[in-house]
Amino acid sequence: MTDIDRLEKLSRLREAGALTEEEFQTEKAKVLATTKRGTRSRLLTLVLVFAIIAIAAFAGFAWQTSNKPRPVALPPQAVTKAEPSIAATEAPAAVEQQTAPLDFAASTAVIGVTPAYLVKRLGTPKERHGGVLVIEVGGCTINYNVRDNQIKSFYLDISTKCQPNVQGVTITPKTNFGELAQRNSSGRYVATCLTECGNAADPIIELAFPATRATQFIGVSYWTDYRQSSGPLDIWEKSLRRRLGIGDYETPDDFDAFSCNSSPPVEIISKLRKMTVKTLYVGGDNGTTC
Repeated sequence: MTDIDRLEKLSRLREAGALTEEEFQTEKAKVLATTKRGTRSRLLTLVLVFAIIAIAAFAGFAWQTSNKPRPVALPPQAVTKAEPSIAATEAPAAVEQQTAPLDFAASTAVIGVTPAYLVKRLGTPKERHGGVLVIEVGGCTINYNVRDNQIKSFYLDISTKCQPNVQGVTITPKTNFGELAQRNSSGRYVATCLTECGNAADPIIELAFPATRATQFIGVSYWTDYRQSSGPLDIWEKSLRRRLGIGDYETPDDFDAFSCNSSPPVEIISKLRKMTVKTLYVGGDNGTTC
């Protein structure tokens, strides 16, 4: 019989007069007291069950953690440092050799240095004979002239592979005299030879920039080739002969006037400006081989 059934039975007995009010209240109190003790007991049972479950879960986790394999630290002597390879130690020197500084090699800064210093900076010469050092650097083959243990001058041919930067201008096979003259008005056109030139070398025309304090008194000149020079040289020679009163086939008394002449006739200036650079020359006070 449930507690509710007991309470209903007590209520009917009271209504039937079998229990007095006092007896009813006494029995009712007993029933309610029994109900409270049962409820508390059930609550305690639930708490105990949850506690047991929690303890079991924690114990399982602790067991798994204690049995998990841990990394083993190596003793200090077991750790070794990798030794650099031979290729790695030689790499900086190899890179320096492959990327030799053309900006230095083809500049006025080399004039006056010793051959030993030049070789240290640029590498072993391709050729070395007499007073000439031939060094390949940055796609260029540079011919250095040596005198009194100093670099006095040098020249190199311009090509698609050799394009040095000279005084802030990159010289390419397409660079013409007009572009250079426009940047620096001090340039002058020079005819190396106008008559009786011999077979030592073909006469050419140079655009020469004389030495100044700004260039540390080192001259720079740009040469064209005989293919471009031959036509203007003929006109230049005939013009000079007319000025000197010499016939076209007469032998001049003064050959100096026909050598390293820097007074081109006006009619060929436009042709000279269109000539492209073939060779760069650095050295000499007047900026020319003349």
